[in-house]
Amino acid sequence: MTDRQERTVAHWQDAAAWFREFGAKAWASDEPYWGIWSLPEADHRLLPERSKASTASKSAAARAMSRPG
Repeated sequence: MTDRQERTVAHWQDAAAWFREFGAKAWASDEPYWGIWSLPEADHRLLPERSKASTASKSAAARAMSRPG
């Protein structure tokens, strides 16, 4: 690998920790939010009304299934 490729791989390996932490926070949230700024759905109302209940129940199910142990 070239030096540039090695630096790129190292960068993304370091960044992976941030993505893991961000993803864990998102899955643990009781309410959906948007983007890297974590804008609450309750403030912006981007989801259609019928999707909110469905999303909340799917999120709860996904969290329950993704918990270790």
